[in-house]
Amino acid sequence: MSGQTLSDLVEDLVLLNHQRARNLVLDEAVADQPTIKLTMDGANTLDVPVVDAERKVLRSPLTQYRSWAEVAGVRFELVGFSKIGSRFTLHFEDGIAAALRRRTKPLSAPAGSTTRQEFAIRLAREAKVPYAVDPTKRAKVSSVLERSAAGQKTNSWDVLGDMAEAIHWRRFSTGTSLVVGGDEWLMERDRKPIRLREHAGGVHDIDFDLDIAKRVSEATLTVDSKLWTLRPGSVCTMGDDMGPAEGKWLVGEFTRPLASTRATVRLIRARHVLKEPKRSGPGDLGDPDFVPGSAGSSGGGAAANAARERMVRFALSQAGDAYVWGGNGPSGWDCSGLVYAATRVAGRQIPARTSAGQWAACQAAGRTIAVSTALRIRGALLFIQTTDTHHVAICLGNGSTVEAKGSAYGTGVFGGAAGGGWTGAALWV
Repeated sequence: MSGQTLSDLVEDLVLLNHQRARNLVLDEAVADQPTIKLTMDGANTLDVPVVDAERKVLRSPLTQYRSWAEVAGVRFELVGFSKIGSRFTLHFEDGIAAALRRRTKPLSAPAGSTTRQEFAIRLAREAKVPYAVDPTKRAKVSSVLERSAAGQKTNSWDVLGDMAEAIHWRRFSTGTSLVVGGDEWLMERDRKPIRLREHAGGVHDIDFDLDIAKRVSEATLTVDSKLWTLRPGSVCTMGDDMGPAEGKWLVGEFTRPLASTRATVRLIRARHVLKEPKRSGPGDLGDPDFVPGSAGSSGGGAAANAARERMVRFALSQAGDAYVWGGNGPSGWDCSGLVYAATRVAGRQIPARTSAGQWAACQAAGRTIAVSTALRIRGALLFIQTTDTHHVAICLGNGSTVEAKGSAYGTGVFGGAAGGGWTGAALWV
């Protein structure tokens, strides 16, 4: 689509430079359709591909200072760009997420001093962003809630994400407000759910996969929709004509090229919120499907590099330690705590504490691989990420894993990796 102007592609996208004036540099540089993604799993994004053979954009105030994009009255902030030859992509992030990411000063709430709601409101007010927080009564958090502690720099957006995931809450932005809370609350706060019918009212195909005797937990549909009609966290319903997909759904992701009215929507089922943990968190509850007696071997092929071998050997040295929900060692671990520490020893620490966050980090970094491939690699990470289970293990490449398996099994080497029910895999180190 080279040669088209920005106004040819989309009328409701406005680019602003650091002086808050409209930016005209891109008008003749846009190479393809800008694409917007609204999601419950991270920050909302806007990507604008451009051609810049004469380097006008690279030298412009757009890339030298803070700049913004406005879409339908919602502001995105320019957070980076990637360049290949004369083409590159401007990456914009939801202004609410960007504001929370800028808050990195050390902050700590002692154990037993605050609830998750109070802490979320505190961080939202500090960043001066609108918010909606689940009001469901909860006990005070029994662990320390902190930001940028122990020499590790973190930010409010990620802290809120880890804090929410620990009890199966969500942390996301609707584009105009930060939302923190559980799915049951999200289902009830939306009083006018959107009724979905296949091939009716602008809805095209509704696709899903179904395991026999299991309720459908994720569906994908394509719709003809004006922008912002399906924001993250919105509630949709499907009738009994959709069989096992009948019932209420949450909008998990909405993706649309701005020059098109065709959007892709990912729907997810609600998940149950966990009780406030008695031990320090966040953490992972372990694999509930392990069959006792399937011990494995710590042998296997050598890792592909020295760093990965350091990761494996550190994890193996923790065998025999207790499984502790939210455990970070040195004598007790949960699954993601062990991986978090092992990757640090390897020299490339994974930037997330929970297994759900670790899987998201691997996806964002383009480090995912097929499970069948990972099972042959010593040091690959194996994940189970489902509605009910969040788990991660380190593969030993010989049919065994080393992992903090669960409270009934502790930390150690376990066999039967091929039948572990893994939903994803990655090479982080």
